[in-house]
Amino acid sequence: MNKTHKSAAQDLRERGRNVLVRTFNNEDYLTTYTLDELEGTLDPVKFCRLNRQLIGHIKACKSYESLDYGKLSMHMEPAPDVPATVSQLKAPLVRKWMQEGNG
Repeated sequence: MNKTHKSAAQDLRERGRNVLVRTFNNEDYLTTYTLDELEGTLDPVKFCRLNRQLIGHIKACKSYESLDYGKLSMHMEPAPDVPATVSQLKAPLVRKWMQEGNG
């Protein structure tokens, strides 16, 4: 994934064995990199691993709702076609990331 795609990425999500990168211009790009590989190349101030299937950009993550057992449901615009549910373990990190990125 090139630098332009990274800077314009709204979210990155698993698509079978590939990762789909969706930009804020609603363009889709497939890459053979894994989410784990891409996560290490992204700016952690702008991007956060929300769950096993999804990395979100701070501008796309508008708000979150608390769920049972300490989980979060992330409200993203535009909404991805995979669940944006954050685990109980990651929830405190995501809350902090949201507060720092939107503060």
